[in-house]
Amino acid sequence: MRCASPADVPEPRIEIGGEVSRSSLYALVRDNGIGFDMRYHDRIFEIFQRLHRQEEYPGTGIGLALVRKATCLRMQGRVWGRQRAWRWCDVLSELPR
Repeated sequence: MRCASPADVPEPRIEIGGEVSRSSLYALVRDNGIGFDMRYHDRIFEIFQRLHRQEEYPGTGIGLALVRKATCLRMQGRVWGRQRAWRWCDVLSELPR
């Protein structure tokens, strides 16, 4: 997850959680990093599709694309993101048991 610069967020945080149901395993990664606009939800999981300029936040734009590839293509699961309150965002995944 990409964390914002210290000037933007006084204390960067990452939270990780999970849950098990009869048919699925769920994973959650939540952070208070740079966030994303929900209008571009699908784009954040495409390789090299950045929502911010390279000058603003360094990175390659492949992190969430790799998560999607592993979760959806390799493990027949699904992955999605959601923007929360100010800069908090969640990346969730569901895998079959």
